[in-house]
Amino acid sequence: MSATLGPPICQTSDYWGQRWFIVVILVFLIVGSVIIARATFVGAVLIKDCHEGFRIFWYINTGLITVSAVITRFLYRPPPRPLQVLLKLKDKLGKLDWEGYVLLTTGITLFSIALTWSDNSSSWKDSHVLAHFIISALLLIALVFYDTDLKEDGMFHHELFRKDRNISLALVSIFAEGIGFYCIN
Repeated sequence: MSATLGPPICQTSDYWGQRWFIVVILVFLIVGSVIIARATFVGAVLIKDCHEGFRIFWYINTGLITVSAVITRFLYRPPPRPLQVLLKLKDKLGKLDWEGYVLLTTGITLFSIALTWSDNSSSWKDSHVLAHFIISALLLIALVFYDTDLKEDGMFHHELFRKDRNISLALVSIFAEGIGFYCIN
């Protein structure tokens, strides 16, 4: 979820400000925490007589997120960004990378589905696993091509990759760490 929503939210917060995006996300987290805390069944947590133990965590989580939302709402007042002031609504909507969002969201979603199905309910050789994996790889390659060659002001800032290799090395390291974490779990 954060992999698909992170880049679009970051880009839109440059045009409309950060505060309300943070508050709205925190409200969704509060609602989700309350739903989970009130759930009647949470899989393996019910083993060994700890059927109420998971609720305490989510009640504490709800309280902490609520405090964060209130503090952010009333105390966080960042200065407006230049693009937030200069551009009109039509210009802001035109600068958003809609094609990139579609490619990113569908590519990562299909990739996650392929990883979830592989060696779990299906083999890597099954056609539906391979189809999801190949289509997701093609979509993500198309995203890289689109945002580097066709779109100058897309969701990925080009100057980050032109100056030096630090950001590229960091992203490859983070990706490798995520794959390792996924494999361990």
